[in-house]
Amino acid sequence: MELRPLHPSEIGQLSEIDPNYVSDSELVLECEGQGLQVTFRIYERARAVPYVKRAGYSLDANYLRGLLQRINAGRGLYLGAYEADKVVGFLDLSLESWRPVASLEWIVVDSAWRGKGIGKALLQEAIAWARSNNLAAIALETQTTNIHACRFYERMGFRICGFQDPFYFNPLVEEEKAIYWIYEL
Repeated sequence: MELRPLHPSEIGQLSEIDPNYVSDSELVLECEGQGLQVTFRIYERARAVPYVKRAGYSLDANYLRGLLQRINAGRGLYLGAYEADKVVGFLDLSLESWRPVASLEWIVVDSAWRGKGIGKALLQEAIAWARSNNLAAIALETQTTNIHACRFYERMGFRICGFQDPFYFNPLVEEEKAIYWIYEL
């Protein structure tokens, strides 16, 4: 496996990556109180029926156009993970314009290639890049149903710093809640 910058001519290959997941558990957010006297608790709960992420989670033409624009602008880190010149994973890390933070837009490893250290290698490169660019943090958002990603981010040193419910107004994914993570450099 080789990591290297994504080349604009390879963007079309990304749509062949399967970003979907299946989860037997999820993170649950409990809220108690009202107004400014609110406390929150987040915990993992087993699901009665596994959550199968197949809808509302694709590398569609709009996303790929935006990624191409970001690559051409050169204001971030855009890496591919290659196996025999085939893209099996990638990272889309963009600089925010208003604070010294990089936003992890996507880190995806094809479902057939997960568990081989590709995501870890991509994220380690992102952390090194952010440090070398004197950034304060890397921020990202994921779903409460994506427990595998949540565990991965926690292992990599990210911490939960917020949540939003409702966030996904698409009826196909309405049971998902947004969790925000931060990695302070």
